[in-house]
Amino acid sequence: LILYFKGFDEEIGDKVDFPAAYDYSKKDTTKEKSEWRNLLGEIFKQTTDHSLKEFVELPAKSLDEGNVLRTLNEKLDKQIIQTWENLRKEGLDTPSKRASNLKLNINHYVNSDKSHEFHLGIIDTSADEGGKGFTIKDRSVGLNWFFNFIVKLNYNPHYRGEKPEEAIYLLDEPGSNLHSSAQEGLLKILKKFSERNSIIYGTHSENLLNPELINVNAIKIVEKDSKVQVKSFPEAGI
Repeated sequence: LILYFKGFDEEIGDKVDFPAAYDYSKKDTTKEKSEWRNLLGEIFKQTTDHSLKEFVELPAKSLDEGNVLRTLNEKLDKQIIQTWENLRKEGLDTPSKRASNLKLNINHYVNSDKSHEFHLGIIDTSADEGGKGFTIKDRSVGLNWFFNFIVKLNYNPHYRGEKPEEAIYLLDEPGSNLHSSAQEGLLKILKKFSERNSIIYGTHSENLLNPELINVNAIKIVEKDSKVQVKSFPEAGI
């Protein structure tokens, strides 16, 4: 199964909602809201010992509910915010504040009609904000991009069966909007992802072809003259 990612620039909404009669045992197939509903389900599956269905059946505001959310937030925060801070230092983004002052915060609410909402937010713990909450889209473009990137690659729900590692990821120009130094950092993250999934990506950037991380024998050069040809790296004479 090949999963194609055309980009990670989509704006992230401030909440993921589920109607009262929602069937949590199946993948959502609605066009408008299915992506983040399914992603959230996979996040629960991989970061906690509760499925999304099991979580919404816990008593609201109970100790168990709080413990599950705390585990989920801590794991995502380490994976996204702390990794993003390291990549930001390499040129991904240049905000005035360090990402180390930010904490990922996903909250859960049950409405009077028994529908459920998960709010995706960021807590800014810097002195001038004093713990103020923001939506992810209110923060920098770089953080939005990186949140999309990590979540959609690491928690993509569209693999078959029970083995996400069997899916092949196909990426179109990953990091094309990043500085050269940030692309080098991105390559390290792609290399890490490749330990679980096979990754194929197209690029015009030499920064994503570092021979210290990429086996040059795995690089194919696409040339177009009278016809399109795919050559190995040595054959291309580069």
